[in-house]
Amino acid sequence: MTLPRTLVLLFLVPAAALAGGCGSKGAKVTGQLVMNGAPYSAPAGATLQMQFLPTNMTDPLPTCSAQPDPKTGEFEVVGPVVGQGVLPGKYKITVSGGVYGSGPVKDIFNDAYSANNTPLVYEVTADADQKIVVDLGKKTVTKQ
Repeated sequence: MTLPRTLVLLFLVPAAALAGGCGSKGAKVTGQLVMNGAPYSAPAGATLQMQFLPTNMTDPLPTCSAQPDPKTGEFEVVGPVVGQGVLPGKYKITVSGGVYGSGPVKDIFNDAYSANNTPLVYEVTADADQKIVVDLGKKTVTKQ
């Protein structure tokens, strides 16, 4: 007895894709925002947002994001698929924040870390767990 060709393809094509690296997990990237070495605490009522953008826009790397705790600055970067992590590659990091309520929201960092202005760059490696410190005062990213 032979299996129909369509049934064989249904099993072989996904298996080949997984063997080729599709679906592989990226790194778990966690860290903390600091200001000149001290933990960063946002103004009362502020919300913080971070994005990891590929440094080379022609790279097929997806954008990843994090929402730092406004009181401690601690964050975990969420990959494009929850639980899959951040793919290895070089990223520029944007940081923004604002107090939402009445009136227009102004970035509390005056766009110093916007996509066009950020000096913050980090290369995610193949290491499964990576902890970084993003120093907004020194404008550095350090792997711990």
